[in-house]
Amino acid sequence: MNKLIIVFFLIFLSNFTNAQEDIHPIYKGCNASSEATLASCFNKNLTKDVLEAFNIPEKVKTEGYKGSMHIVFVVTKTGDFEILYVRAAYKELETEAKRVFAQLPKAKPATYNGRPIEMRFGLPISIPLGSQTIPKTIQKENTEENSVISTPTSPPRITKTEQKDIQKAVVSNHSPEHQSELNIPFTHQIYDDLSFYFDQNENTHTGFKPFLFSEASKHVDLDAQKLPLFKNKSSKSGKKLWNEHFFKVQKDDYWFTVNPVFDLQLGKDNSDIKYTYNNTRAIQIQGGLGKKFNFSASIYESQGRFAEYINNFIRNNRPAGGEGGDGLVPGRGKAKFFKTNSFDYPVAEAYLSYTPSKFFNFQFGHGKNFIGDGYRSMMLSDVATSYPHLKITTNFWKIKYTNLWMWLEDVRPEVNLNGVSARKFVALHHLSWNVTKKFNLSLFEATITKKDKNNGFDINYFNPIIF
Repeated sequence: MNKLIIVFFLIFLSNFTNAQEDIHPIYKGCNASSEATLASCFNKNLTKDVLEAFNIPEKVKTEGYKGSMHIVFVVTKTGDFEILYVRAAYKELETEAKRVFAQLPKAKPATYNGRPIEMRFGLPISIPLGSQTIPKTIQKENTEENSVISTPTSPPRITKTEQKDIQKAVVSNHSPEHQSELNIPFTHQIYDDLSFYFDQNENTHTGFKPFLFSEASKHVDLDAQKLPLFKNKSSKSGKKLWNEHFFKVQKDDYWFTVNPVFDLQLGKDNSDIKYTYNNTRAIQIQGGLGKKFNFSASIYESQGRFAEYINNFIRNNRPAGGEGGDGLVPGRGKAKFFKTNSFDYPVAEAYLSYTPSKFFNFQFGHGKNFIGDGYRSMMLSDVATSYPHLKITTNFWKIKYTNLWMWLEDVRPEVNLNGVSARKFVALHHLSWNVTKKFNLSLFEATITKKDKNNGFDINYFNPIIF
C-alpha cells in the first residue's frame, strides 16, 4: 500500500502543471510566449480597437441612453471574428457592433495540441463610451478586472434564438456529451457552480437534479469550462491520460466513449486507526444514437477504511438476514468486510435517456435523484444508494414538471420480512413554476407503499398527474 502511495504521489508531481501556452488566440501586436501575457495583450489590444472604431448611433445619442451592451463572439479556426449574438437596448447598437467586428484584422486562432480550435469570448461595452476605458469582465471571477475572457461565469441572458445560434457555432467534437441528453454527474460542488449560471438567466429551474447536459449548455459554455483543465501534452498517451476520452468513436449520427476511472484518497482519523483511505477503480461507458437517444453505464469497484464513526455506522446497519453484505456504506450500498477495519463495496449505475421533443425527456435506469437547492434534502436526498427508477420530465412555458417512480429497499432490521429486506415503491411528482423572473413556486407530492403479496400492485401509482 505504501509503495502504491509513493508511486501515485510521484506521478502526480510529474504531471502537476497548468501550462496552456498553446491555447489562447494571438491578436495583432501580441507576440509574447506566455499564456498570461498573450491573454492580457489580446484583451487590451482587441478592446482598444473595438472602442476606437465604435460609433454610437445618432438615435442612441439623441435619446440620451445610458447603459451597456454585451457582445458574444468567437475567434474561428481561421482566425476570423464572428459575432454569435448581441444583447443591446437598440437594434442600431447591434448593427454597429457587427460592422466593427467585420473590419477587425484576422487573429492567429487558438490551438490545442497544435490544432486550430474555436474559442468563445464575451465583451461588455458601456454606453456612452466616455464612461469607460477597458470594460470590466463579465465572465471570469478570478481573472483581471479589465479583460475580455473565454471562460464564462456570469454570461448575459440568452434567448431561445440565440441558444440555437450558439449551439451551431460552438460545437464540441472533443466532448460529445456536452450536447447530449445525458445527466451531468451529481456532486454539490459542480452543481453549486451550475446554479450560478442558471440564476443569471430567465425561466430556469434548479429544484430537481441532475440536469441534462443539453439543458446546461443553453446557459454556460461547457467546452470553455473544461479547457483550462487541459494539460499541454504532445504524446498520444499524455493526451489520452489527461485531455481526451480513453476510447472514442464519433460519427455524424452516433458516438461512443469508454473511460477508466481511478480515485485514491488518503486521510487521518483521531481514533486508533493509522489512516483512512478509499481506493476506487471504475469504467464508464457512454454513447448516443442520433441526437435524441443516449445511454450511460458505470461500474465501480472500491475498498475503503473510513473515520471510525462511519465504520461503526456501516457495521451497525447490516442488511436484514445478512443478505448481500456485512454492512452499508452511506450513499454507496452493501459492503463486505475487507482486511482490517476495511470494506469492499461495488456499485453499478446505468440509464437510458430519450428526448423525443423539446417538451419531454424519458429516463429509465439505476441511479440517484435530488430535490432542492441545498446540501441536504427533506424530500429526496442523495444519501441513499442508487435505485431503479423511471423518470419523465416535461418542460413548457414557465413550467418544469417531473414524474419519478422508484423501487426501493428498506434495509432496517426491524422491518425485515422473514429475514429479507422489505421492498417499497414510491411515486413522486414535482411541479416547478416560475411565477415571475425572481419568484419560483414548487409543489411536491409523494406516495410510498410497501410490496403487498395479497393485493398486488396498484396501477394507480402510475398516474402522472400531481394531486
